[in-house]
Amino acid sequence: MKRLIPYFLFVFVTIFLLSGCTRTVRLQVMRPAVIDVPKDIQSLATANRYKPDKEHRIVNVLEGLVSGEGIGTDRRGAEACLQGLSNILMVSPRYKFAQLAIDLKGTGTANFPDPLPSDEVKRLCELAKSDALVTIEAFDSDSRMEYGTKTKTERVNNANVDVLYHTVNAGIRVTVGWRLYRASDGAIVDQYRMVETINFNQEGRSKEQAVSRLPSQERMTQEIGNVVGNMYATRISPALFWVNREYYGSAKGAPDMKLARKLARVNNWNEAAKIWKPLSNDANPKTARKAMFNLAVANEVLGDIISAVDWSEKAYKMGLQRALEYNGILRQRIFDQQRLDNQLSKPE
Repeated sequence: MKRLIPYFLFVFVTIFLLSGCTRTVRLQVMRPAVIDVPKDIQSLATANRYKPDKEHRIVNVLEGLVSGEGIGTDRRGAEACLQGLSNILMVSPRYKFAQLAIDLKGTGTANFPDPLPSDEVKRLCELAKSDALVTIEAFDSDSRMEYGTKTKTERVNNANVDVLYHTVNAGIRVTVGWRLYRASDGAIVDQYRMVETINFNQEGRSKEQAVSRLPSQERMTQEIGNVVGNMYATRISPALFWVNREYYGSAKGAPDMKLARKLARVNNWNEAAKIWKPLSNDANPKTARKAMFNLAVANEVLGDIISAVDWSEKAYKMGLQRALEYNGILRQRIFDQQRLDNQLSKPE
């Protein structure tokens, strides 16, 4: 089911306080998909093609026993990948979405199987009433454990004592293969292999205690699987991301900056901007450029990226070096918005 989302800015603002003279606003923006999927694809279905066929089943079981990962760990990791993908596609403004509860035969390894026959792609897409089919077709996980020690100074019996702790780092590395098939002709629109690693760290008074505090092998594999699924979703679909923007909460000799900061903290950016606007002409250049920078942030939060670019340029010309980097971020947002508009436009 498709969820309708206004897509120009997607701003949901949360304000929180940081130390120092700057404050941070956290906002959510939508970025375009990494690749431009053909416009005739307006609906997607997903299916799991990880399940090994007879040729690979015994090898798959033996690998699980030898590696100590457990039988079925990779299968459940692949399912987590598909779920992570589905979670993003369910709220995508680009597609209608359906998830096929079908297990297709693959290799059960990191190797891609032969592509699905075009008539099978068409059949599955007709079943899901979709224009294309996304499949996970390869999955393999590897794990490693690294051990170490460190000392911590602790207070024991009113004295500082160095205490030895054992550390463990568990690294899970997964290789995942995806394909996107078009329903009309069964052609592969995208074939993509991902290799990602996630690390889990724990410590304890003994090596055994440190290891016991780690998540289970299966849970770690499923966690990275979910992350990889999210990542592939952003390759083929626009998606929401959280970003942080810092702004100035004070300036020497300008008490109104603190008032504007309070307004920004309660998401009253229009009123905060009314205070920063005259301060941008302050006789003190430090105050003026801080106010200009804040006006750039306020305009971005309010959805006026063009004005935000203008104010960041003014702040940079006044000598605020960090405004140059922010200006580049804003210009990238303008470029992204153009791509996003194109991706979300309907076929002619």
